[in-house]
Amino acid sequence: ALQGERDFNWVYLDYPRQQFRKRAWMEFRSDLDENAPFSLAAELELLSTADIFVGSMGSHTSRSVYMRMVSSSRTSQLPPFISVDGYGLCCDFTEECTREQVRGRA
Repeated sequence: ALQGERDFNWVYLDYPRQQFRKRAWMEFRSDLDENAPFSLAAELELLSTADIFVGSMGSHTSRSVYMRMVSSSRTSQLPPFISVDGYGLCCDFTEECTREQVRGRA
């Protein structure tokens, strides 16, 4: 299906993903192999060249990816993003923000 798609440039990394299934906080798991840090670094580099970000803005890793996209941009415009968890750039999961406060920062 992807081979026939002409409107998008599909790029992906071929890393074993089984160990990334949510079981506990990644920072406290001892069952991760060498693919975990290398795949994160490779994904950060690859995603920095993306045209749009769709992901969880409640994640430090996702925010790092987006900020890398911003720093890699060749324009003065922020790359567009879609937050699948409702967090925006103005209010992350470490802040207590009401919907009105988030809307007021737009």
